[in-house]
Amino acid sequence: MPMIGSLSIDEDRVRARRAKDVERKRRERSNDKKREYEREADRNRRAESRSRQTEAEREAGRAADRQQKAELRLRHTEVEREANRVANRQQIAESRSRQTKEQKKKKPKTQLLDSSDSKC
Repeated sequence: MPMIGSLSIDEDRVRARRAKDVERKRRERSNDKKREYEREADRNRRAESRSRQTEAEREAGRAADRQQKAELRLRHTEVEREANRVANRQQIAESRSRQTKEQKKKKPKTQLLDSSDSKC
C-alpha cells in the first residue's frame, strides 16, 4: 500500500505542477496580450501625434502661402500705382511738350506779323 500512496502523492505533485504551469502560461499569454495592446495603443498615439503635427505643419504652410500671396498682391498693387503715376507724369509731360510746340509754332507767325507791322 505504501506504493500506491506514494504514486498518489507523486500524481498530486505532477497535477499541481501542471496546474501551476497552465496558470503561469495563462498569465504569460494575458500579459503578452496586454503588452501587445499597449504597443498598438502607443503606435496609434504616435501616428495620431504625427498626423496632428503634419496637419499643423500643413496649416502653417497654408498660412505662409496666404501671407506671401497677400504680400505679392500688395507689392503688385504698389507697382501698378507707381506705374500709373509714371504714366500720368509721362502723359502730362507729353501734353506740355505738345502745347509748347504748338505755342512755338504759333508764336513765330505772330512775331512775324508783329515785326511786319512795326516796320510799316
